Amino acid sequence: MNSYLLVGKVLSQPVLKETSGGIRYAPLLLEVKKEFKNASGNFDSDVYQIMLWKNQAEEAVERAMVDSLVCVKGRIQASNYAKDGEVYYHGDLVGERVEYLN
Repeated sequence: MNSYLLVGKVLSQPVLKETSGGIRYAPLLLEVKKEFKNASGNFDSDVYQIMLWKNQAEEAVERAMVDSLVCVKGRIQASNYAKDGEVYYHGDLVGERVEYLN
């Protein structure tokens, strides 16, 4: 099973872009709080860049305002490349469904 579910705060307004093949996409920056406190007693957070495609991208540009709360369900897309005899692996978060919570 390849899926994730993240609930967090939008950090910047998504901007609609287009590939050379004409496919629309928009990166979404999402801040997600951790469930535990750090040594100082505060909750840290992680920031994720989630790639939204086609209709999801267009809707996010209109609805995902800075500081709004969203839930994103998606998958991790793996890729790799070779450089100087080494193979490097990378994973991208692809958003397949976005729920706008406020």
